[in-house]
Parts: sequence; structure tokens; C-alpha cells
Amino acid sequence: MKRRRNSLKRCPFCGGKAKYYEYDGDTYVSCGRCGASSVASATKPDAARCWQRRIGVGDEAKATEEARPR
Repeated sequence: MKRRRNSLKRCPFCGGKAKYYEYDGDTYVSCGRCGASSVASATKPDAARCWQRRIGVGDEAKATEEARPR
């Protein structure tokens, strides 16, 4: 089954449905079940990009290692 182009992935923590919210001029995505949310962004597409991005444990460790000064 294909996802619609503008649809949001389900919550990575509980599988709940995600929705867009606006607060104080910013847009973010939040899970309706557990409340997990993206960072506040200026636009809907930016908020969606933050929400849709999934970082695995190995990816996170690699990113941390690459960020360390040599």
C-alpha cells in the first residue's frame, strides 16, 4: 500500500497517528496518543521533514562520533 505524498508517518514510539499543530506562529507535528512531537518549525513542510526523519541507534552513534573534534 502506497502512502499519500503528504501523509505523516505514525509515531515511532507508540504507533499513534500524527497531526500538524500550530502554536505561536510555529508549526509542529505531534502524536495524538503519547504526545511525542517534532521541533517547532516555520513551515508545515519543515515540520513534516523533522517528524518523518528516523534515526537508528547506529546512525545516532555515528553522527555523535563524527561531530567530535579531532
